[in-house]
Amino acid sequence: MPKLKKLAFYIEERGFLYALYRLVKYILFLLNPFKDKPRPLFVQRNKLKLMFNARGFDVFFQDKKVSLSPGIDIALSPFGLWHSVSQGVWHLRERRDNRMVFDISCPKLPLRQSWNISLEERNKLVIDFYFDVEEEFFADELKIVFIADRSYKRWIYDESGSSFPAFLEQWKLIFENKAAFIGLEGEHFLIFRVRSNKEYLYSVENSTDRLRARLLIAKFTNMLFKKGRSCLGSLEITFIENRKTYSLIAEHLRKKKNIYPVINQSKDKVLLVNLPWERNNKPGVRAGSRWPHIKDRSEGNYLPFPFFLAYAASLLKEEGLGAKIIDAVALGLGEKDFLDMICRERFKYLVAETSVPSFYTDMDFLSKIKNEISDISIILCGANPLVYNEEFLRKYNFVDIVIYGEYEFTLLELINKLSQKKDISEVRGIIYREGEKIKKNLPRPPGNLDRLPWPERNSLPMDKYWDLPGNIPYPSVQMLASRGCPFRCNFCLWPQIMYGGQNHRARDIKDVVDEMEFLVDYYGFKSVYFDDDTFNVGKGRMLEFCRLLKARGLHRIPWACMARADLMDEEILLNMKEAGLWAVKYGIESASEEILKRCGKDLNLEKAIRMVKFTQKLGIKVHLTFTFGLEGETKETIKQTIKLALSLRPDSVQFSIITPFPGTRLFEELEKEGRIITKDWSLYDGHYSCVFRPDSLTPEELETAKQYAYRVWADYQRKKRGLRGDVARFVRYWEEGGIKYALKRTADYFDYLTKGRNKFLAEI
Repeated sequence: MPKLKKLAFYIEERGFLYALYRLVKYILFLLNPFKDKPRPLFVQRNKLKLMFNARGFDVFFQDKKVSLSPGIDIALSPFGLWHSVSQGVWHLRERRDNRMVFDISCPKLPLRQSWNISLEERNKLVIDFYFDVEEEFFADELKIVFIADRSYKRWIYDESGSSFPAFLEQWKLIFENKAAFIGLEGEHFLIFRVRSNKEYLYSVENSTDRLRARLLIAKFTNMLFKKGRSCLGSLEITFIENRKTYSLIAEHLRKKKNIYPVINQSKDKVLLVNLPWERNNKPGVRAGSRWPHIKDRSEGNYLPFPFFLAYAASLLKEEGLGAKIIDAVALGLGEKDFLDMICRERFKYLVAETSVPSFYTDMDFLSKIKNEISDISIILCGANPLVYNEEFLRKYNFVDIVIYGEYEFTLLELINKLSQKKDISEVRGIIYREGEKIKKNLPRPPGNLDRLPWPERNSLPMDKYWDLPGNIPYPSVQMLASRGCPFRCNFCLWPQIMYGGQNHRARDIKDVVDEMEFLVDYYGFKSVYFDDDTFNVGKGRMLEFCRLLKARGLHRIPWACMARADLMDEEILLNMKEAGLWAVKYGIESASEEILKRCGKDLNLEKAIRMVKFTQKLGIKVHLTFTFGLEGETKETIKQTIKLALSLRPDSVQFSIITPFPGTRLFEELEKEGRIITKDWSLYDGHYSCVFRPDSLTPEELETAKQYAYRVWADYQRKKRGLRGDVARFVRYWEEGGIKYALKRTADYFDYLTKGRNKFLAEI
């Protein structure tokens, strides 16, 4: 219609011939295949595409538009007046195959935004939001909004979910700080998740009748933006077309209802805890660790996931028992804060993991808890044989029951018996009081791993668990695909103490892949680390695992594992590489095959070295562990081990002093020979002290050897880093602490090179 009006105007003003001329010119323009057309600005990966629309982004999945303009938006409200990013001026700063960076000037606001947009594997859109603020700025509300198409039929959140109501209804639902889901019937669904260290709430709602959109919103309140650059956080939208994944998530949410059964709510709640532990302001590592110890600076953010506690909590909840888990170490809680926390909520049973090096700290704090909450029953568990005897209960009368070995199924049976006031004399794997007597029941055989539900993660601070061999992408999650080890190392803690010997059990490999898929899709983890005692037991099992990863598209997700080098072969490693293997931890321990035979490891060192090199040849990162002080260790074997470590050129390395934990064969052998020099259990951590007399060295020489190994490794890293690496380090220091800090660190470094290096690398 507008074109006809324009044609009539030309006829009236300039005549019929001029109007005909303009009409022909217009038709030729429409038919001209060589005319310059503006190229659409978009990025695409797999089935997900993002197209810039001048006000925001149109989102396409499976070639179908699933958003309404502007698609993704940020709205701020300073003093009740709303300002939207879609009203701003957009400037493209960077564009790559699957990534774009936009700078956005916001009218009438003293700030600019930068959106770093990327499309990742498994159809995930990630946007990192940065704010450049000219002067301090306050917003009473800020909303991150995804404007989804009205064809989405359902919303899901936690264990709740239903169809969207009619658009004519005013409808809105607010959630706690988790992820919201919406889905198309029978086609696909998406997960809407925001990651930020600031507080926010989710809501899903219908928009106006005119727009007819589904709004997924993360709302922040009382936001103070200080002058300078800051990161608000990131938005993740994951599109999932696999109905199996949907079923996994729905089933998981059904099982994970964090609700105490009404019948037990007031009297039978169970608290599972990883107690606070630190020494001289250095945090400890206890639950989830085969090597409990006080951390040193070289470990950075390292923290293992508390598998036994998490599996036990999940099993209790699945069976309808009220259970809660608190990892005080991960949360960084001190004793006072932890005590205040548990006093606010009444629990009947407190289940605490303990360890040898934390023994004194644990007992002292548990006695304080008992004094503060006299009616709570304290149950101890964990890889600590110091509590696995009747004499312990006689000495520490504030402890009620000890569970020895694996404790998930034992704890379930025990809590059921206690809550029903039934006899516990037939519960295997416990030590308890019966009147004046202390009784130790028969051990419980190792449990069937496939009977365990997936471990509790919803209520744990998952961002705190940090084990990234080869710097696998973060956020990363730790998993177990098996328990135990078929080998007989005399120093290994978990196989001897928790599993009762050579009890290797593998989970159903399909269930392992199901859990991995769930963790990647539901939680949005970018990588997985398998923290098995020995992951690669069974060639057929490994090949099937790789096949399933590739069949599910999970080979695009980087993963790592702890494996035995001489169990690998070229076929396994080639398949693992194709299935996404990023890094491997190999325990080499020593360069002496005689030492390895004596300790029961019996590693085929020649094959292990060959497999380490082949792993590296495939581009897989390698972390190697070595320990000093095994039977037969000398200064010469230590030098050989350090030389081997450097020659293999691993990406990272761990050196430790062998720790003879009570209950292991190593401890028993040394005890029998009178070579244990202290039973101050706080020294049993392998980092700082040698607690036994080596056969050919002094304890002090062994401690020096560990320090020397790390010094040689640091010097090797310095040479490998080169001048370019030194410059990059200077820049990093500058960014962290300013130019003065960078210059001071540089001066210290040159002082070391010119004066201290030779002393630093003194012979053992």
